[in-house]
Formats: sequence, structure tokens, C-alpha cells
Amino acid sequence: MNRLNRAFTLIELLVVIAIIAILAAILFPVFAQARESARRISCLSNVKQVGLSLAMYIQDYDEHTQNIDADWWPPLMPYIKSYSLLLCPDRKDTAGGYRADVGAAGGCSPGQDCPLSGFAYNWGPLNSRGGGLTEQKAHPVAGVDFNIAPGISISKVVSSAETFAFGDTYDTPRMNLGMFTQLCLYNGTTTSGLRHNATFDMAFVDGHAKSVKFKAGYSQGGENNRFARPASTPQVSNYCADPDATVYKQVGVNADLVDNIAIGDIRCGDIGAELDKNFGSICPAGMTASGAPAAGCIFAN
Repeated sequence: MNRLNRAFTLIELLVVIAIIAILAAILFPVFAQARESARRISCLSNVKQVGLSLAMYIQDYDEHTQNIDADWWPPLMPYIKSYSLLLCPDRKDTAGGYRADVGAAGGCSPGQDCPLSGFAYNWGPLNSRGGGLTEQKAHPVAGVDFNIAPGISISKVVSSAETFAFGDTYDTPRMNLGMFTQLCLYNGTTTSGLRHNATFDMAFVDGHAKSVKFKAGYSQGGENNRFARPASTPQVSNYCADPDATVYKQVGVNADLVDNIAIGDIRCGDIGAELDKNFGSICPAGMTASGAPAAGCIFAN
């Protein structure tokens, strides 16, 4: 009897390879989305835990938030226990020698590049002018090269469920959640390029956490000539401990505390409307950070 030889033809092999390629093209984005989802869950969980640590701190320290004279997180270390809780897997930024304090708590040697916190603290909506969980920043002693933002009594927080405590940031080294410091290390030219697709994880003073949609743009007075803000105008007031309190522009103090944001003294709850009016136009095509307008503009996408 003749023995039959069975083998794949070239056409059959090509068809199998094509099917595998199609399946890979379909599945790889799904795997990437799954990994991103896992990172998002980790970030949201971490920022919620940091928010709860602040609630415990406030209970132990006479119902006051902490003063800020350098990093915001060391006073919370007795409650956080590990610097790793401050990290978001989607933030890859590191910093070297001047972050030796991170090395002591963050598992890397002083002087090495240490991972930066993924989260910033709510000093207020406009840099260090106050209005959030601290008063306006100032030099307490003339001629001394340090400054401090005093904490506030928790009784000043009108709605703890609607006031930011911590949230996603690109800022360094101060980790200030203010809208004009939040994009310190972001060099992108789109809102969609922000991590988490511009949906930042935010912890609130009452301890809950949720994702908040943001948008970004150019502005003089912002770190890196950029700023970020909640996409919803009412949520801009979430930076405000008391929306009816006035946020004063710093004048006549040390130059390093004076910003050039094109917003003067203003009721905190009115800042969202001010941004819509004077910072809400779409940035012209081709604009770069060096040409950022004093009254800002929003990225087209």
C-alpha cells in the first residue's frame, strides 16, 4: 500500500499565522488595559489610605491639619508606616540627592534617584496662597531661608466630603496640589496625554476617594508654564476649605513666594468661573510653553 504524506501547505501556514497576528492585535490592547486598570486601582487605593491617615493625624493633633515647611508626608509617617503607600505605579518620576529624606523612608539610599510621591497635598487652588488645608505660605522669621504654610482648624472646612485632601500630581519637590503647580514635570501638549487619561485620583477630607476628570493647558504663572484644573467648573471649589473665604495674592513678601498668576484677590468659590472666563479659550495650534499667555488657554484635546 502507498503511504500517504500529510503536511500543511504554505497557504495553510500563512492563514494560521494571519489568525495568530489578528488575535494578538485584539488581545494585546486588552492586556494593556487590564494592566492600566490594575495600576489605577492601586493608585486609588493608596490615595484613599493617605487620606485616612490625615483624618487620624487631625484627631491626634487638636483638630488641625499639619503645617507645611518642607515635604507634607513626614508628619503622616506614623500612620502611613511606609513611603511606598505614597507611590502611584503610573508615576515614574524620580529625584536625586535633595530627596535624601525619601531615601530614609522610601527604600532607596540617600543621594540615589528615589521615586517621587504620586500624590500632592491640598495647600489651596493657587500655588501657596492658601485657601485649602493650609493658610497662605510665608517666611516666619525675617532673613531666615525657610518658609511655612500653617495648618488650619478642621472647623474651617465647610464640607469635608467636598474638599480635596490629596490627589494625583506631576509636582516636585513640594508636592502642592494647586492647579498651577500640578503639572511641574508634565511636558505634554494635550490633556489626553495626562496619566489615567486625565482622570485623577483624589482623596477628600472625609476619607473617601474617587476619580475626577481634569483638563490642562498653558498659562504664565504655572510651573512649566502649564496648569491643570477639574473639567467640571463646580469641582474647582473642591480645592477650597471655605468657598466664601478670600484667597489673597501675595505681595510685598519674599520673591520666592510671589507668583505671577493672572488672578488677583478672589473669593475661593469664584475661581472656577474666573478660569472659565479668562483661562478657558482653546490654545492656538502650534503654541508652545514659551508663548504661554498670561491668561491661560486649554489644550484642544
